[in-house]
Amino acid sequence: MAGAPLPFRGFTAHVAGDRIEYGTLDIQFMISEYMENYIEIFNWMKSNHDSVGQFLKADIVLSVLDSSNNITKKIRYVDAFPVSLGAVDLHTQNTDVEYVTADASLQYTYFEFVN
Repeated sequence: MAGAPLPFRGFTAHVAGDRIEYGTLDIQFMISEYMENYIEIFNWMKSNHDSVGQFLKADIVLSVLDSSNNITKKIRYVDAFPVSLGAVDLHTQNTDVEYVTADASLQYTYFEFVN
């Protein structure tokens, strides 16, 4: 939340602004064997691009886990939609098993902590 300048008797004071600006939700995920999750995000972005004024948005709930895989917090991102999807980096010369990952960025209206 950016501060707002408040001119007052020869100097400028600053007060809390009236708008909160949220960054993007940046994630890295493993791509499934048949690329279903990658294709789903790609199709979501493509349908938003092809639509006229009607964007597909969804609420996303992120579960934060502790070292025993128990949920400690949940964060809900409201009206999220993808704005970028990274390239798939494929190699044919790897001798070890390496999982293919991709990056995605989502924009959202706001987030909140939920129980």
